[in-house]
Amino acid sequence: MRRLGASAIAKVRLVPDLGRRFGVRDRAIIELLICGLRPEKIPGLDLDHVAEDFAEIRMPQSRVKLSPDAKKFLRRYLEGGRPLALRSSDDPALFITDRHGKRIQ
Repeated sequence: MRRLGASAIAKVRLVPDLGRRFGVRDRAIIELLICGLRPEKIPGLDLDHVAEDFAEIRMPQSRVKLSPDAKKFLRRYLEGGRPLALRSSDDPALFITDRHGKRIQ
């Protein structure tokens, strides 16, 4: 797999519109990918995979340390966007869709 250079990463970070309802969610996902989380892991993430201090994502057989930007946008999403999108308050999914309020696929 090819890695993105610093200028490409800077451009990708600008893609989500942070003023839109799910822009912060999308930016949090981008930041997790930049930290090294594999794309196929994103849909399976649950709230309990996030360390309480936002230092890392903990999954069976892997851990990903989070950058300051990843922590910032993940915290913003969990405090703002995710609660507004949920259909059920007991849904364990970390990332929720904008249309149905369920786990992203």
